[in-house]
Amino acid sequence: MKKKILFLHGFYASGSCVPALALKEAFKERATVLTPDLPLHPADAIRLILEICDREKPDILVGNSCGSFYAQMISPVIGVPALLGNPHFKMSDFLRERIGSHQYKSPRADGNQNFTITEELVKEFEEIEAHQFFDERSGRAERDGCNIYNKERVWGLFGEEDTLAHFEPLFLEHYLNSYHFPGGHTPTAEQFNTWYCPLIEKMLLEYPVSEDRARYSVEILLQIERIKRMEQRFNNALAAIKDGSAVSLKAIKEDVAELSKYYSSELWKLDFAADEAGKLPLDLKRGVLSEDGIWNLLSDYREIQKTKQ
Repeated sequence: MKKKILFLHGFYASGSCVPALALKEAFKERATVLTPDLPLHPADAIRLILEICDREKPDILVGNSCGSFYAQMISPVIGVPALLGNPHFKMSDFLRERIGSHQYKSPRADGNQNFTITEELVKEFEEIEAHQFFDERSGRAERDGCNIYNKERVWGLFGEEDTLAHFEPLFLEHYLNSYHFPGGHTPTAEQFNTWYCPLIEKMLLEYPVSEDRARYSVEILLQIERIKRMEQRFNNALAAIKDGSAVSLKAIKEDVAELSKYYSSELWKLDFAADEAGKLPLDLKRGVLSEDGIWNLLSDYREIQKTKQ
């Protein structure tokens, strides 16, 4: 049976970018290569990637730049290895300097070449960046599903002439295998064939994916992402309420509003039920799902607001 490779392109690119086409050409007789166009917004991109993984069951993820950012988060959750080409782990910083209208650098399947970087988009990436890695010091997973097993199965490939992403030191804080190639941020077709493809072949041989690989359904994975975002808001609000300053309380106004909306919605009930049924990862931080957690937080916030009036 042919192997399946899922390629995740960079932020300005598409599924028809140079690396994607080079990968398809190199493996056309040996593997099925999937190169989807990723949505602009990170939550939408993650949703699409998870749906593709659930349906196609790839044997490896290969990313470049922003695609590598996604690949290293999804790899341990679905139980497959990943090759991260020039991973950009601080997309919010990259985008903040580029707010405005832009065009994709390679054709998109839907024909829409225009997009806009906004402050809201930057914030969306910030929220995801906050829990993308495993915290070894506390032994807790900042990114659900991340584990020691995956430290050896996520490899990094870094261009020695890359002027955009310089994250090899951060990569090596979490993973073990790092390689270099004499190129820039986006490899040429020749560079991809020379440096990326041999590593992909090696990873496919060294880390065959078991047929009974541990994986969660797309529905559960989406719940996990939602709980992580709400947990971050929950922790932000708890810290601000403890601090009690006017500045801190003002900063969490949006967090409190979103938590209140979440707590009164069917989504919270679904997430709580999944937790009670044991469907969520054991190392998932889930204070936001405690029966009294949000209730007490909202009550404390209202009381503090009254005293400030």
